Amino acid sequence: MLWIKEPSSNSVIPDMGGMDDGLNPLVGKSLHDMNLIALESTAKAHNDGGCPSMMLTIDSLTPHNIGYLLYTMMYACALSGLMIGLNPFNQPGVEAYKGEMRKRLG
Repeated sequence: MLWIKEPSSNSVIPDMGGMDDGLNPLVGKSLHDMNLIALESTAKAHNDGGCPSMMLTIDSLTPHNIGYLLYTMMYACALSGLMIGLNPFNQPGVEAYKGEMRKRLG
């Protein structure tokens, strides 16, 4: 799960003037508040079901923060491969199809 502390926008659900679309309980709530409720509900459901999960938090959606997040996830992926005895930089499937293509293309 990913939580952004300060979203770039924080729209509030408007009152549509008596239109009963089933969303009336959401009127006046911000998208940020609803996202927090969704995050907490998801975390609780995973925890209650015994399903491991992880939550990352970043301050805001800036190019720096997004780049840092992507770098962190790629680094974690490589390390986890090494920890279970896999070479995360080996691509046997890619090499196999490239070899087959070379044979077929002449």
